[in-house]
Amino acid sequence: MLRAVSTTDGLRMTDAARYRRAKDEYLRLSELDDDARERALLTLAGEDAALADSLRKLFDAAAQTMPALDAAREATPQIARYRLIREIGRGGMGRVWLAERDDGGFAGRVAIKQIDREAWSASDERRFVRERQILASLDHPNIARLIDGGTDGNGRPFLAIWYIDGLRVTQYCEQHALSVRARLSLLRRIGDAVAYAHRRLVVHRDIKPANILVDTDGEPRLLDFGIARMLDEDTAATATGASPLTLRYAAPEQIRGELAGIPADVHALGCLLYELLAGEPPHAEAGAAALTHAILHLDPPPPSQVARRRGRAAVSADLDAICLRALRKRPEDRYRSVDDWNADIDRAIAGEPVQARRGERGYAARRWLRRRWPWLAAAGVLVGIATYHVISINRQLAAVARERDRASELADFAITLYQSARPAEIRAGSVSALDLLDRTAARLDEPKMEKLKPEVRAALVASIGHVYYEIGVRDRAVQLFERAVGLFEQADPVPEDDLALHMRYAAMAQYDRNQAEAALAWIERALARRTRIGDDGSLLRSGLDRAAAIYAQSLDQLDRAAEHTARAIAVLEANLPDKQDELALALGNAATLDIQLGELDRAERRLARARELANRESTVYYRSDLFLRRTLAKVLFAKGRRDEGLTLLRDALADARRLMGAQHPDVLVFAVDYGGILTRAGRLDDAGAAFDEALAVGNASAGDSARQLIGVRAARARWLLARDQPADAAKELEAVLAERAKTPQRDRRSAAYERAALAYARCRLGEAEAPAALRTALTAPEAISVATRPGVADDFAQWRAACGF
Repeated sequence: MLRAVSTTDGLRMTDAARYRRAKDEYLRLSELDDDARERALLTLAGEDAALADSLRKLFDAAAQTMPALDAAREATPQIARYRLIREIGRGGMGRVWLAERDDGGFAGRVAIKQIDREAWSASDERRFVRERQILASLDHPNIARLIDGGTDGNGRPFLAIWYIDGLRVTQYCEQHALSVRARLSLLRRIGDAVAYAHRRLVVHRDIKPANILVDTDGEPRLLDFGIARMLDEDTAATATGASPLTLRYAAPEQIRGELAGIPADVHALGCLLYELLAGEPPHAEAGAAALTHAILHLDPPPPSQVARRRGRAAVSADLDAICLRALRKRPEDRYRSVDDWNADIDRAIAGEPVQARRGERGYAARRWLRRRWPWLAAAGVLVGIATYHVISINRQLAAVARERDRASELADFAITLYQSARPAEIRAGSVSALDLLDRTAARLDEPKMEKLKPEVRAALVASIGHVYYEIGVRDRAVQLFERAVGLFEQADPVPEDDLALHMRYAAMAQYDRNQAEAALAWIERALARRTRIGDDGSLLRSGLDRAAAIYAQSLDQLDRAAEHTARAIAVLEANLPDKQDELALALGNAATLDIQLGELDRAERRLARARELANRESTVYYRSDLFLRRTLAKVLFAKGRRDEGLTLLRDALADARRLMGAQHPDVLVFAVDYGGILTRAGRLDDAGAAFDEALAVGNASAGDSARQLIGVRAARARWLLARDQPADAAKELEAVLAERAKTPQRDRRSAAYERAALAYARCRLGEAEAPAALRTALTAPEAISVATRPGVADDFAQWRAACGF
């Protein structure tokens, strides 16, 4: 450590800025080999001879051995509950070990970061403890999760986090030759993690490529909150004194020793985006003095210029603007929050106008208006009042005319549903309802339909789509809903509410076809449009948030799902009693999320309130009641009230057959859930019958139940393992995982469970590599996360014991 050098070495710092410069140079040179370090020291001597000489003495001293200290430092620490495998990192302040828990509790590989008491100061130790406290408060899929913490046998503190087997984000992008769009998508997930931390009052302050690893599944994980601070900390305690940072990614206020908050993280994200686009950081100057001057006083060139010079993929002007706004010198000139930054990245990905380019033109005009605004405002108010009344009346008349035309055309078109069949066919019973629907849908393409207004045609198309959806023909429903959206967009003016509603219908149909990514994209597109028109709390937006929560949950984006759910419930609560049915369903969906998170008490409370709210007079009450009963049955079973849960789900399944028809796709969901809890109850024969029913319904529904069939086969494999049929279970699980691979971003935690189950099945079959494969599967982050689901931790413990570890 630098502070251990005597005053004769010239490194006694007179102020914080000089200390940070010396420390940054030391850390930078520490990573070089001897020849490269000597060349760098010669260059540095031309800028600051005293500093170069002091650093050379430091490195010479570090090369001298001190047997007593070396022996103490090289000794492998003894940490209760963990078996240390190997050292995977070392710095001036401590070491990082790859380890496994060995007390029969949590099973997984972790990275243990340990303080080196011989080198660390009291402030470093306080920072280490604070890092442990901060990590304990964060639970996000893109933040390396804290597993444990404490002290070793010698009293040295440590913390254990997920072990991420991956590459730095910059290395990952280069090795996989990711497109600009793919890099933005990766960065967007990092932005989500940083925004999540900010919402929990934690600012990272050291975001850089070395602190972002991308795992083998392509998921980025944010690491090292060692110099983070809580936003509600006493500023006097954090604004003074030297703090470790990485100079190349530091914001100007950090270099000046000022309090670094959210704008510093925005600046670091701008540096990261710049490097991912241009192939080098925004300031590529060599030497701490030149780099410090550049960060404080020079504006970097747009990343597009650097990318062209290096022969990289083209960078748009929008991305130039986003980068350079994040890198502005004054914190108040950057994005106000990482959420604002994320929103602009989303706009760039979607090809929409970005906020970073607002005001590029018209600045002089705005300044002129600002000087004369009182006179212009008075005149504008008078003109605006008159114009508003004229436009309002015209809009009301136009809306009445549109609704009249739409109602008339819908009535006429409904008649064609029966005119498309000949009376003889109807009397003979040779034409089905589906035949009639197909014939009616074919008439949508007749030339006379082109004469109708786009919004009227859209309503006709959507009405047929709804019928297809309700009878379970989801492929045709998707086609018609998407067509309706396109027609609504052609209308003048665009009926925004109709458009958003049918975007949601298109998403629903896509989701039922196992296209969760496409469904979420539809909803996000609708939400972005509602934001642009100023809707931040309508009931329509609440419905979009509810749908987004469901789709994000299926993609294992649980934090995002929780945020959408909270927004939807807040709006519905404010609109009681009118929206009690919608609130009941929202609470039911929130309960399913709670089950995944292992929050069973909260799930039961939400379901109890949802069942109280559900309107028994509603025509769709039976649907919401069945859904709530099915969810409550799973909660009761997981809480040990097995008989109560089994009875509730058995009755719900019988009602689903009666009310929706035995071959309706939704019956499959009830049957597979019933089979699953029968398996866990040990009633294997009854469970087999339930799975047979689910398979029969799924196969009868053709392509519309593809995702549900995957779930049936996965649950059935668990049943086969319980029946001691590992060969059949392995065959089923191999097929399930092959299907999961077609949509790798969806149900990743379910896939993690199934990979572990497959390894266990192979272990039971005596395959030599199976125990190692099971150990690896159980230590994956997704497997650790899925262990919160009811019964999963028990399965994992049983499989470990059966395979001898």
